[in-house]
Amino acid sequence: MFNFFFKRLLRNYYFYVALLIVNLISILYVILDIIPNANYNGNPYTRWLGSYTASELPTIFFFLMPLVSSLAFSNIYSKDKKTGLISYFFSKGLKKDYFITLFIFNFIAGGFIVASALIVNIYGCFMFLPNQPVDMLVNGNMNVPLLYSNTLFPSLYYSHPFIHMMFYVLLAFVVAGIFSSIALTSSLYLPKKDFLIFLSPFVLNYVWILFVPNSKYQSSFIFTTFSKQVSNQIIAPIYVFTSIFTVLFLTFFLYLIGIKKNEKI
Repeated sequence: MFNFFFKRLLRNYYFYVALLIVNLISILYVILDIIPNANYNGNPYTRWLGSYTASELPTIFFFLMPLVSSLAFSNIYSKDKKTGLISYFFSKGLKKDYFITLFIFNFIAGGFIVASALIVNIYGCFMFLPNQPVDMLVNGNMNVPLLYSNTLFPSLYYSHPFIHMMFYVLLAFVVAGIFSSIALTSSLYLPKKDFLIFLSPFVLNYVWILFVPNSKYQSSFIFTTFSKQVSNQIIAPIYVFTSIFTVLFLTFFLYLIGIKKNEKI
């Protein structure tokens, strides 16, 4: 089943559209921001797309993350439902296998879209910026304190910056996977229209932001904000990981309810 979904992913037009969008932003950031300013203070760890920067391109990248991650694969159930292909799997007794594999594969595909663009950007930054250790005074980001920090694990940021960078690539992968999972789950409840499915995590994310209480920990509950390596507010690990596991659990729970409602498993 996994191999079947992989082949369909490679034939999915929206998957390539999403890859094009995020990688275009990633490469443009290197061309417009990194290369012209390569001789100024900074290194890949403090200047990559996920770090603190004055450029508007990272803002656009993370703003679009709920949308582009959902483009990868989240409309497949809707397609299979409309074409009747899903009935074939059900007739073979593969209902549970189909839905479990679809949820996992869709999560991975959505995460891959965002993580791949970040990896491309990191590679570009290492090509044009000196690989120097992060130092708070010399070339570090003065906005990253060790106490009440605006990044997760700030001591790791200074002691092992590459590991910290890769951790945030992984975090972005997970968050993008969650957005893609929300889109897939919404396809069980919404009319079978691709644009509604793709827009659902984007809309829900920014509706959620409106209800997040205004406090010094506000960024710890906003997925498109704590996905970035450096935020403008305090980032509390307990709130970040609680938000991730809670939303992922609720999404999967609603996914199961939607399956029972639509397919009578």
